[in-house]
Amino acid sequence: MFLALWVIGTLFITIFPKRSWKFLQGWKSDREPSGSYFIMVRVLAAILFIIGVTLLLLSKFNH
Repeated sequence: MFLALWVIGTLFITIFPKRSWKFLQGWKSDREPSGSYFIMVRVLAAILFIIGVTLLLLSKFNH
């Protein structure tokens, strides 16, 4: 269950980094971060998405 939520969350952040920033961090700041911040967040979320999918598939195949 946790891995499924992980995969869904990281996929959302990868596709919509600005929307996810507004939802998760926007209330703390007066202005948006730079474009490079969103690129970094997108790349990190994609890496975590790949890790989550891999762990999810490994857990399905091991049972």
